[in-house]
Amino acid sequence: MWSLRLWGLMAALSGSLLLSSTALADQRFELRPKQPGMASLDLSLDYRIQGTFLSDFPVDAEGTMLGQAAVLDQRFRVAVAVRQGRFRLGTEWDLLTGQLAGDLWDIPGEVDDRHRHKRAVITPDGFVPRRFAVRLDSDLGQLEAGLVTSHWGLGMLANDGDQDLLFGRTDFGDRVLRLRGTTRPFAKAEGFPGREHVYLTAAADMVLADDMAQIADGQIATQAILSVLYRPPDARRLGVYLVHRHQDELADDRSSDLMVIDGFGVLPVALGATGWTLELAVEAAGVLGRTDRSLSYNERQELEVRAAGVAARATFRSQGDALQVHVRGGWASGDKNPDDAFLENFTFDRDFDVGLILFDQVLGGIDAAAHALLVDPEHSGAPPDGVDSLATEGAFRRAMYVQPVVQVVPFRWLDLRGGLMFAGSSAPVQHPFYSFRAGGMARNHHDFAPNGGLLGSELDWAVRVGGQLPWGGERAPSLALRVQGGHLFLGGALQGGTGDIVHQVLISGLVGW
Repeated sequence: MWSLRLWGLMAALSGSLLLSSTALADQRFELRPKQPGMASLDLSLDYRIQGTFLSDFPVDAEGTMLGQAAVLDQRFRVAVAVRQGRFRLGTEWDLLTGQLAGDLWDIPGEVDDRHRHKRAVITPDGFVPRRFAVRLDSDLGQLEAGLVTSHWGLGMLANDGDQDLLFGRTDFGDRVLRLRGTTRPFAKAEGFPGREHVYLTAAADMVLADDMAQIADGQIATQAILSVLYRPPDARRLGVYLVHRHQDELADDRSSDLMVIDGFGVLPVALGATGWTLELAVEAAGVLGRTDRSLSYNERQELEVRAAGVAARATFRSQGDALQVHVRGGWASGDKNPDDAFLENFTFDRDFDVGLILFDQVLGGIDAAAHALLVDPEHSGAPPDGVDSLATEGAFRRAMYVQPVVQVVPFRWLDLRGGLMFAGSSAPVQHPFYSFRAGGMARNHHDFAPNGGLLGSELDWAVRVGGQLPWGGERAPSLALRVQGGHLFLGGALQGGTGDIVHQVLISGLVGW
């Protein structure tokens, strides 16, 4: 039966590749004015259809399986911008986005923001506005107002969901209503080189949707932002990002006040006369504040937030980028004592990629199943405080990882990748339902005592074939097929005798004009 679904979804995917006539994300059609002073039009189209084939695994000790052996989903992204002099008006939408066919997952509830519990492509959830903003460029700087996506640094905390990943998929993007001003305060000053490449930005946000808040769910979050960025014409980058965030949970009359400091840097280094280059990049962030969104057993008023995270990468590139070696790693602090007055869990943005299966599929499913257990009236008269924050759609958190990857691009139309990923827990593994039922003893999702802190090891690979077609010049259509595979071996922290090895194949068609 599984093989019949596999072949059926592959046939549907192949047919969609042949019939579609949209564009890859990096393609853009531009209509430039024939006369000075006339408006110009930029049009970007992106269609993605993908089939996911996943071996099943348990997500709790009650016998619940993830249940998504074969899934077909799509995303159609369209962006339009009109430029007139110093003004730019742009909009971007995800249309007809979501699951088309295949299995729905078996986890009860509707807490998952990827909507794996329904076929959402022709529902309101399948139509997502990402941008509708006006921008003014002047001699003093840049002023922008409207709906935008937010991104900073390596995308560890603020991520627009529009990045090229080594493995995996992007589905979200932080969306905010923003008023932003950016200027170059030292452009005309004297005293240090590179001063004209320093950008100062101040912004005020109302959050529509990100990892912590959904305005549609009655979570009202506002942010004040100040950043300084050094951005010369080459690939060097150095920036600091300060955020004050206030969030109200209208349904529960609870709130959070947080301060975030986030710094990142990118440094390219030429390795002598070898023709190779090394690019070093790092992002580090700390979060301080208070919240009563979730409370602990011993603290019933509010918790003090103190969390931190680091992401880093080193990329070696041969001349012409035909061979690249990536070494990535990261750490997110974890709460070592969930019953005290401190909240120390750090969560990366859910669009930040760490492997292919462990976080995105396995831990994301386990978290959603834990939420279902905690809100089940058969287990508790009332769900615990902050239960809605459990589901993170597989975001990297409470963990550390290292990921070496080799990438080979022998031809313009062929991209080959292969790598390993090792992940461990940065705090004791404690399932929120089974550990509480065991009186605070460490328990995993099988209701077993964890054996060490290793979460799992992955072998990941990817093949991409295609690119811009050889006719039509800059406006030529593009066609690509990407096949990714992952093989996860669960570590002792998550083992339970069944479902300890998980396999996934992700086939994506990217086509367009």
